[in-house]
Amino acid sequence: MLAGAFAACRKDPSPTPAVTGNMALAITNTADSNILALNKNYKDANGDSISISIFNYYISNIVLTDNNGKTFSEPYSYHLVIQSIAGSSNFIIPNVPSGTYTSITFLIGVDSLHNVSGAQTGALSPVTNEGMFWSWNTGYVMAEMEGIVVATNHNFQLHIGGFSSPYNALRTVTLNFPQPLVIATNGQGTAFLHANALSWFKAPHLIDLNTFPSTQSPNSNAVTIADNYANMFGIDSVK
Repeated sequence: MLAGAFAACRKDPSPTPAVTGNMALAITNTADSNILALNKNYKDANGDSISISIFNYYISNIVLTDNNGKTFSEPYSYHLVIQSIAGSSNFIIPNVPSGTYTSITFLIGVDSLHNVSGAQTGALSPVTNEGMFWSWNTGYVMAEMEGIVVATNHNFQLHIGGFSSPYNALRTVTLNFPQPLVIATNGQGTAFLHANALSWFKAPHLIDLNTFPSTQSPNSNAVTIADNYANMFGIDSVK
């Protein structure tokens, strides 16, 4: 009886607080060394003056790797960067295990599973994603750019999609931090990245926008641009 009374009075131990912090990603869209401004003239790798009016892209499936080789994957990891919407290129990844991180990996675009799941919510909602969704069978637009070649007034529309062979436009990016990024318990670390829009036209394929076809479906031209924009990201600093 007495033992039962003690058992009834014993309190369950308090749950152990989560040993996590947050990671912020701050991305600056650029045109080479300049901060990108829509409808302003910049010179591309072909030597043409171009003006970009639309620049949007998805980042998904973010994975952080620490100094012991352990990884953390952000749950439901889909972020849409829209150049015309201030703040869309800055976001927080919550509940990152405390530790010292050395690199980040992500997809440019939306993974194949969510491409065949129909219209969805959040960053994947066709209501708020600036038309970055075609249909259930062609899926999401991974990245898009529109603008003009100034001298010729030639319009270009590059809506890059496709998630299956032979027209798979998904590209995986891994970036090493220039110094270790420490996530402290209840703290926040920040990685400052840039995305160079003019990389779309540089390498490995030099693009002449006067002759390159506008692209609005999965095809070989979309794959060519995806090969190039896989190189558009870099890390400036961490803190």
